[in-house]
Amino acid sequence: MNFFELTDEQKDMQALMRDYAQNKFKERAAEFDKNSTFPQVNIDELAEAGLLGCTAPEEYGGLGLDYMSFIVGLEEIAKVCGSTAGIVSVHVSIGVTAMNYFATEAQKKKYLPGMCAGKLMGFALTEPDAGTDAAGVKTTAVKKDGKYILNGQKTFISTAGHNENYIIVAITGTNVVNGKERKEYSTFIVNKDAPGFSISKPYHKMGMRGFVTADLFLDDVEVSEEDMLGAQGDGLKVAL
Repeated sequence: MNFFELTDEQKDMQALMRDYAQNKFKERAAEFDKNSTFPQVNIDELAEAGLLGCTAPEEYGGLGLDYMSFIVGLEEIAKVCGSTAGIVSVHVSIGVTAMNYFATEAQKKKYLPGMCAGKLMGFALTEPDAGTDAAGVKTTAVKKDGKYILNGQKTFISTAGHNENYIIVAITGTNVVNGKERKEYSTFIVNKDAPGFSISKPYHKMGMRGFVTADLFLDDVEVSEEDMLGAQGDGLKVAL
């Protein structure tokens, strides 16, 4: 007896991604890994096929599919190219999901169509002293004249240098909880070309070398209030 069965829609995505993976990505994977080359051609093809926006609502250019459709499609890619699967996973699992749950209507209209079409969204929480321990984050966002000024460093950031925008987690102040002072975290959408925003050379890794990883530096980067993702203080909620 089968207790679980994929829907026709899920099977269609699985079959489509299996075709791409076996007939296109498989033969390219070793070269990308050998040369630490970002698999842009794969990303462009997946954007055209709809996978990069498969969980985004149709009104913003997505397919409006469920997460199982995305998962079974991603699994087929991961069988042949871990680098491509990693890139897509970050973009959809974190980027599109965060936009679906926390973005304002204006932000969805501004960012989601481009994300569905292949403009990657990165995510930056990790710092030299803060990995899974988010309490160690030191990047700050200070409000001044209707804008937030971001300063700090993020490390080991996936697809750094190939994202159009980044979701940045930063400290926006402190709150007193049960008599103890605690940091307040918020998230911001920062464009790759923002003045004061820079990226290091990629790390030399042992595997998944096309899944480029590098550091981000924020030196008085100005972000408008309209590009805060979620409410002030929602940073860890967005990250989770």
